[in-house]
Amino acid sequence: MLPWKETESIFLTYPKDYCRTVDRSDETRDLDSLNEGKRPLVIILAWTSAIERHMRLYSKIFEDEGYITLISICPVMVAFWHQDIMHEIAQKLVNTIEENNLYDNPTIIQLFSNGGAMQYEFFMKALKRNRKFLNVKGVIFDSLPAKTNFRNYFKAIHIMRGGTSEAKSALMTASLFTGWRMRNFFRYIINRDFFVWDSWEYLKNEENISPQHFIYSRADAVTPYQCTRFACLCSEMWSALSPLGNFPLTRLQSAYSLSGGD
Repeated sequence: MLPWKETESIFLTYPKDYCRTVDRSDETRDLDSLNEGKRPLVIILAWTSAIERHMRLYSKIFEDEGYITLISICPVMVAFWHQDIMHEIAQKLVNTIEENNLYDNPTIIQLFSNGGAMQYEFFMKALKRNRKFLNVKGVIFDSLPAKTNFRNYFKAIHIMRGGTSEAKSALMTASLFTGWRMRNFFRYIINRDFFVWDSWEYLKNEENISPQHFIYSRADAVTPYQCTRFACLCSEMWSALSPLGNFPLTRLQSAYSLSGGD
C-alpha cells in the first residue's frame, strides 16, 4: 500500500572527522575555522517513496570523502496530492542550511527521478524567495527528467505498489492522474503562480547556474532511458560535471554498485 501518513524527512550529516580540533594559545578551535576552504556540501533530493537506508548508500560515499550531506525525502502523498506542503519542506531545507552556516560551502546538488526534480523546483524557488544564494559547483541529474504522462505515472505507481496487478495499478493511475490534472488546472486558474508539476519543462527553462551531469540506466523501469534527449534539448547548458576538490566524479559509481543500480 502507499504510505498515506508519512512525514517529510531531512537529514544533515557531518563527516566523522569534522570535529577534529587543535590546541593553540590554550584555546580549542574547530579545524575548519583555521582553514581557508570550507567543507563541500552535497544536497541529495530523493525520489518519491525513497526510504532513508537507500539514500544513506549514496550519502555515505560523500561522507567518507569528508563531505557534509543534506538529504531530503518527500512523502508519496505529498508529491501526488499535497504539493502546497512542498513549500514548507523547501523552507525547512533553506532554514537548515542557514542555521548551519552552509551557504558559502561549495555545493553539489544531486536529484533522483522526478520526485527529486519536484523538490528541486520548490527548493530553488524558496532560495529566491528568501534572497539566499548557494555556492553551487554542479548538479547531478539521476534518472530524470521524464515527461509527466499517463505511461510514466503508471510505471511509478505500479512499482510503489509492488505486488499489485497491472489492472489495479492502471485503475489507480487513471484516478490519481485525472484528479491530479484537474486539481492543478483549477489551482492554476485561482493562482497562476501555483506549482504545476512538469519537471521536463521547468528544468529545460531553468537558468543554468552550474555544470550539469546526467546519469541514466537502460534498466530503469520508471524513467525511460531515451530521456537522455533532454540533455540534447539543453545542449547549450549541458556539460560534464568537473571534479570538486579532490573528489573525482567517477567515485559515484561505487554508490550504484552498493545499491544494485546499473
